[in-house]
Amino acid sequence: MKKILVILLVLLVTGCGTKQNFNFVINDDKSIDISMLVSYDNEFIDAFLNEKNNTDKTYSDDERWKALEEELGISELESYYTYERYEEGDYKGFKFITKIDNIENVTGDDANFEIADTYSILDFKIFKKEENTYIANFKYSGINIRDDFENDTKFIVTLPVVPNSSNATSISEDKKTLTWNLVTPDDGEIKFSFDFENEKTVVEEKNNNMLLIGVGVAVVAVIVTVVIVLKFRKKEEF
Repeated sequence: MKKILVILLVLLVTGCGTKQNFNFVINDDKSIDISMLVSYDNEFIDAFLNEKNNTDKTYSDDERWKALEEELGISELESYYTYERYEEGDYKGFKFITKIDNIENVTGDDANFEIADTYSILDFKIFKKEENTYIANFKYSGINIRDDFENDTKFIVTLPVVPNSSNATSISEDKKTLTWNLVTPDDGEIKFSFDFENEKTVVEEKNNNMLLIGVGVAVVAVIVTVVIVLKFRKKEEF
């Protein structure tokens, strides 16, 4: 996996292209659906193979698929993902899919997740949690490529609620889908935070209950004070 990505950083062939999309869908039940699309156009694959094999030829589709399976480490990824082939126009690659049953399984104070870790994501803590707020701070490395190299690399998060904060490149109309464009020469961070509605409701109800209790105590205190004052005044009259 790392080898072909390193080649992506240094290959300077006009017209080559790649599409890599990382998708997190965080659900109301606290599960997370994760998918990852990794694809390259035929020209890129041929250039990679010619560089690797010291050749100068156009490869067949069978040879391209075999190279992708080897370089992407399909056999290693099977322990983390199910996968299927992806083919659109001149692009070939794979879509990888997995699911995390509960966000708590990947939440901890030691969270230190980077986008490059997506390939073995189940081994990492992803989120930190402060009270009922989940906080993401994912690091990614910049990509230096030529202007004529087509690169579509995005990280997309869909939340069940409007986030408390984010530094997303773009946000959907309902404000629940956040997209980061990772095609940049600079290293960066993906940041967002959110609360689940049910947890937020519990907190709000708790706060409301505490408020009601506080008001009730204050009312009782006022009534007791009034009663004491009235009794004191009656004694003075006698």
